[in-house]
Amino acid sequence: MMTFTREKLEEHIRTVAEGCRDSVKEHFDIDFDFSPKSLQLLDQVLANYHPDGFLLDAVVYSYATYVGEVVRQSLGGNWILDSGETQGVSLRMVGGKATIYPVMWMTKRLESLNQSHESSSLAYNYQRLLEWLGREDERPETIPVDLVASGIAKLHPPRVSDGEHVDEEEDEIGEDEQFSDDELLRMAPVFCFVLIACADGKMDAKEGKAFYSVIEKYLSHKDPIVREIFAAVPARFASDLEKVFKLLEKSGALAIPLKLSLCGLAARSKYPDNADAYCKSLIEMANTVAASSGGWFGFGGRIDKQERKMLDLISAALSLGKK
Repeated sequence: MMTFTREKLEEHIRTVAEGCRDSVKEHFDIDFDFSPKSLQLLDQVLANYHPDGFLLDAVVYSYATYVGEVVRQSLGGNWILDSGETQGVSLRMVGGKATIYPVMWMTKRLESLNQSHESSSLAYNYQRLLEWLGREDERPETIPVDLVASGIAKLHPPRVSDGEHVDEEEDEIGEDEQFSDDELLRMAPVFCFVLIACADGKMDAKEGKAFYSVIEKYLSHKDPIVREIFAAVPARFASDLEKVFKLLEKSGALAIPLKLSLCGLAARSKYPDNADAYCKSLIEMANTVAASSGGWFGFGGRIDKQERKMLDLISAALSLGKK
């Protein structure tokens, strides 16, 4: 893992957690206010929006930073970067004596979704933590168990046209969907990831891990625009990925390279001094993802023909407008 000072680690985690909060509000209209009670909301979000328990590592990490910040803001503690791959980051001296691993809390919660194990819920883990600290009187009030489910029904009511139901997702992204320059620049890493990860018709966990490793690396990139854009990816990854797939469904396979070419133009127009570094970082990220799952017996290192074609396409699209 990359090296962080404590201050930089705390800033990074706070930024990702706040991005998670903003993304949940924007896409699910649910308020995460960093209160202990909001862990019950997160449990319900996971059960209703991710019932199969599958999330890419970047999204798991985004939710985990939010969980950790809820605990830290309520009970205190210091963030520490751990060397163990299954732990990632830990929160030490919670309540003056406890250590928790938010990523592990999230992983166990996802594993339990299909088994209905409330003993692995985030809210339950928080209650157990309070009990261990002797602070049971701080237990948050219980929210309705169907709060998120009822909110989904309000957000997505059945649409009726001439007496017939209309597909809820119809026209959410039209063939002439326009993204602002800021949206294009923000979504470019996801555009590149999808082109590479889906080149062979499927997206695997190794590619997700490689993608996230690049995000970690670019948090200390010398270019401020690269740092800013890649730092925002984890919190918005799930929603941006959904947008990309809807764009593919509506507009076909050429839609992503077209949008990616607009990303390059937007970068050169909006940030002329940073555009080359930004485009280069996207191409390097795509190469890292492509090399992650190929090779003998899937151990990585070899880029197949389809992925090589996608890499050439990404490079060409991002070179548009380059002098």
